[in-house]
Order: sequence, then structure tokens, then C-alpha cells
Amino acid sequence: FWLKTALVDVETQGSIRNTATGAAVNLTLLPLEAASGSQLSLSAMRMLDVPLTALVEVRVYKLGSE
Repeated sequence: FWLKTALVDVETQGSIRNTATGAAVNLTLLPLEAASGSQLSLSAMRMLDVPLTALVEVRVYKLGSE
């Protein structure tokens, strides 16, 4: 499971939450050079139970290291 996003500079562990349903998934956050938009893996979309053609709003969280 991964999310390519401009919110990170290096690969890191994170989590996303579907703002409409509250469904969440832990995944790998990967850097994306594009200034807008993100790319979510199909398997992560399935875990969030959203249609594969949907534009879904998610909140992105970086998981802290312990």
C-alpha cells in the first residue's frame, strides 16, 4: 500500500483516513515531485472501500518513530 505525495521528501511510513467514511489504512508515503494531487495505490483504495474511479478526499498522517 502506498501514497505518492508532495507532502514528503523521503519514503516514510504513514496513514490515511477517508474523510467521508472514517476508514483508514497504514501505508508507505512516497515522494512525488508534482505540486498538486497525489497518487494512491489500487490496493489502498480497496482497503478504503472506495470505487476505483472515485476522487476521494483523505487526511494524510506521518507515523512517528518510536
